[in-house]
Amino acid sequence: MTTKSAVHVQEIARAVRDAGGRAIIVGGEVRDRLLAVDARQDAQHDIDMELFGLDEQAATQVLSSFGRVVPVGRAFGVLRVAGLDIDFSLPRLDSRGDGVRGDLTRSNPELAFAEAARRRDLTINALGFDPLTEEILDPFGGREVLAQGRLRAADAELVSEDPVRGLRAARFVARFGM
Repeated sequence: MTTKSAVHVQEIARAVRDAGGRAIIVGGEVRDRLLAVDARQDAQHDIDMELFGLDEQAATQVLSSFGRVVPVGRAFGVLRVAGLDIDFSLPRLDSRGDGVRGDLTRSNPELAFAEAARRRDLTINALGFDPLTEEILDPFGGREVLAQGRLRAADAELVSEDPVRGLRAARFVARFGM
């Protein structure tokens, strides 16, 4: 993670907590930490942080104290703060066949981490890390699968929602020798 983003992760997590929410780092950053992989080797690497307990308005208000908040397309349900390599999302359930995925207006701030993580592609990307408590959240056995050098879908029923997921799996096989 870039130095500027690393400094802000703790500050943002505290601000989210102070607003009544919880900030969880998710996905590749957690996986790479567990693998002791230097994420700086990945030119497109950024931090993914999911904000629980806050609706879109409250999340935008908290994030705006760190810079200009930029929605990265409402259809994807991601917010960015200008100048930081962090993608912020709100917990949500992807659709099952209605054609609408990730829309911020369909977020559910009260969704449990395990239910939100179910929409991720693989168990190794459904891991979470609380930067304030240093707790690793692992609702689908991602650490065990990672240690075995295997890949497994977080939820086999949801894999087909995104046709790119097969390509991502192939990339992980090549990148990590799985």
